[in-house]
Amino acid sequence: MNNEEKILEILEKHDKVLDGIMNRLDRLESTQGEMQETLTRVVATQGEMQGTLTRVVATQGEMQETLTRVAVTQEGVVLPKLQLLFEGQENLRQTLAPKERVEVLEDEVVTLKTMVKMIGKRLAALEQAQ
Repeated sequence: MNNEEKILEILEKHDKVLDGIMNRLDRLESTQGEMQETLTRVVATQGEMQGTLTRVVATQGEMQETLTRVAVTQEGVVLPKLQLLFEGQENLRQTLAPKERVEVLEDEVVTLKTMVKMIGKRLAALEQAQ
């Protein structure tokens, strides 16, 4: 084998090695492109999440305002009215006759009605007798 053939053989080996290197470089570039697309999607998702978080924080602020208004209304309006209702109920409870007393009075009323009917009948009988 002469020098030219050896050089050609070495060049062919270098071509094969270079082709392998080029293939690897192509795959690396492809992988890099995929990674770039994934990174772009991650950044977009992060932006969406930031927007969602901003809306959540705003909603939380609105809810806090509403809660504060409800608490103020409860303290200023509802609780005083409930206190008035309680006082009215307590006043009624104190002024109403006890159940036992009402039952006794009902019995007395029934007796009085019966007596009035009897007296009315006697009076009618006396008027007819005259």
